[in-house]
Amino acid sequence: MIMFNLAEDFYLLALDGEKGSLSGQISMTVPYLTAGAILNDLGLRDRIHLENGLVKVTGPAVTEDPVLDRAWEVIAQSGPLRSPGKWVRLFAKQYKEFQELIVTRLLEHRVVKREEKRILGIFPVKRYPLRRKRYKRELVRQVRSAILRNRKPDERMRGMIRLIHLSGLISRIFPREDQRKAKEKVQALLKEENLSANAQELESTLSKILERAVAAGKTQRAILHSGG
Repeated sequence: MIMFNLAEDFYLLALDGEKGSLSGQISMTVPYLTAGAILNDLGLRDRIHLENGLVKVTGPAVTEDPVLDRAWEVIAQSGPLRSPGKWVRLFAKQYKEFQELIVTRLLEHRVVKREEKRILGIFPVKRYPLRRKRYKRELVRQVRSAILRNRKPDERMRGMIRLIHLSGLISRIFPREDQRKAKEKVQALLKEENLSANAQELESTLSKILERAVAAGKTQRAILHSGG
């Protein structure tokens, strides 16, 4: 099975495989959640750590991973150290660049295909429907298993479960009859503290930041739909 990074797998889970787009509430929050996934992945690979609450790079770039290498490069060249919250906001603003890197990898591995359409026959848009549906099916199976089984998920899967929880993707990943149980299991899993000290500190910090960002995204969406 192809190994993508956390941000790429999260993008696939959030993607409407038939329409080839990120629709609904998720489209308002995915830039922040993608930023969180990138920082989480860099932390899990020991490429960043927190020093007095600020993000500092460690070791070389990830290499052969355009998304993580680009993020590592930006952090390494930034000069003064910044908090995780500032990096989440900065990477969210650069989401289009990271999305392009994510999509390019998925296209190279033929997991998605590119389609160009026009809204109202005028405005060009790009869509990325699934080409190889087997990969996403296997990814969904792994997530379901990690949440419902009684064993503790590894750190990477724990990061994915938190992204799923914050994004509200439970309703897309689980059938209706399993959603209540899945939500209860997720709440219990995320309360467990079984990470390394650096991973625990980074996850706790990112969780608080992302919760605020997601809440702000929901509020913005509600205002737009109310016409306010």
